[in-house]
Amino acid sequence: MQMHPCGCSLKHDAEREPDPDGRTEKQRIADEFARGWRCPIAMGEPSFGAVGPCDRDGGRGETIAAVERLTGADLSDVTTCPVVMAYRDDVHRAMRAWRWRRRGGIRNVEPNPPAALLDAVDEIDAGVEACKAEAERRAAQKMRDEMEARRG
Repeated sequence: MQMHPCGCSLKHDAEREPDPDGRTEKQRIADEFARGWRCPIAMGEPSFGAVGPCDRDGGRGETIAAVERLTGADLSDVTTCPVVMAYRDDVHRAMRAWRWRRRGGIRNVEPNPPAALLDAVDEIDAGVEACKAEAERRAAQKMRDEMEARRG
């Protein structure tokens, strides 16, 4: 499977490239991926989805499917690169509330949090716990595989 990164991620990499020729080439590649994904961030369009939906050809469908498997989320209605969701204001608000709730002080930043925000924080908790459980499962499987390989 060939993964297809979003142009916005590649654009950030290109901006940090010290070699001018390398930067130009990385920017060209970033622009190509941004067009394929119709990335509103890399294309300079602040309203998400306004540039039209991406097609799922050229590996983009496989990339979205991989993100679905990793996160357990249904991304059937995603119209652009899944990375773009991390830039949304409501996602930042939910992450901020989640961090403060972990410290026991959500009311410091959200004195009267709406139910939707609390639901989002619960979903973040569930996702974090699922990622931890998957990492532990993989580590245990790796250990079992290594022990089995030593036994021969």
